[in-house]
Amino acid sequence: MAKRVAMVRGNVVNDLFLITLKVNGAKVPRVVVDTGAAALILNGNVARRLKLPNLGSVQVVGVGGGTAGFRSRCDVQIGTRLFRSVPCVVIKRFSKPGMLGLKFFRDNHLSLYLDPLRQTLALFRN
Repeated sequence: MAKRVAMVRGNVVNDLFLITLKVNGAKVPRVVVDTGAAALILNGNVARRLKLPNLGSVQVVGVGGGTAGFRSRCDVQIGTRLFRSVPCVVIKRFSKPGMLGLKFFRDNHLSLYLDPLRQTLALFRN
């Protein structure tokens, strides 16, 4: 039986599900939950504010084309659950503060239940 490990309230805005994450202890609001995205992505403003280390350049390709970014790591808190040393990608001009992609859930062996009507995201581990 799956055990719930985290629950967070979000908001549906323009067909996007947005949550607030804590990254390295600081709140990062308006992060898009997107299981179609590969990685945790943060924009340049967030990375600067949190002083995220540049661990090497990376080319990121998505629906809108390709762009340069860099790899980094950070601690991510969802609800009361803390995930340490999470791989992330920083894209300087990313239009949102961040995007939480499928890789995060897969790497942490998590199932998720997204309820857009109640505007909640629940994470489970088997």
